[in-house]
Amino acid sequence: MGPGSETTAASGANSDIVAFIVAGAFWVALFCWLTVVGWARNRRMEREAYYRHETERRLLERGDAGANEILRLRRAEARARWLRRREGLRLTGVITAVLGAGILVGLQFVDTGDPLLSGAGGIPLIIGSALLLYAYVLYPKLEELDVDTLQQPSHGRSIEQQD
Repeated sequence: MGPGSETTAASGANSDIVAFIVAGAFWVALFCWLTVVGWARNRRMEREAYYRHETERRLLERGDAGANEILRLRRAEARARWLRRREGLRLTGVITAVLGAGILVGLQFVDTGDPLLSGAGGIPLIIGSALLLYAYVLYPKLEELDVDTLQQPSHGRSIEQQD
């Protein structure tokens, strides 16, 4: 063994340690970021619930007209949640279907020797198509929602539990 072989072995060990440290730092940073995002979302939801409660309390103190305003506000909130969820389903379906179509087209140009592999893009394409079918055809219509109790007749869960 020459004098240069020890340096090569030591540098290989050092690069493994550096790769391990970088990977560890990435995962720590990722989970720290997810924790902060979750905390911020929870804080925002608490703040919105507090403001909603205060608004409803003030409207109720006004008397009978305040109760009608509360119902109008709740209906508007239920409609906004319904629209947000439906648009989210549509966007998810479009993205998934386009991804599947892109994979199908892309795999046509790759010579893998396996004819079944070229059809692998069909899975996300079918999933995206199913999401779009649900969002456009099967998703409960706004008129079907019982906005007085804020429940959907198909699931029996309140709209607030679905977000």
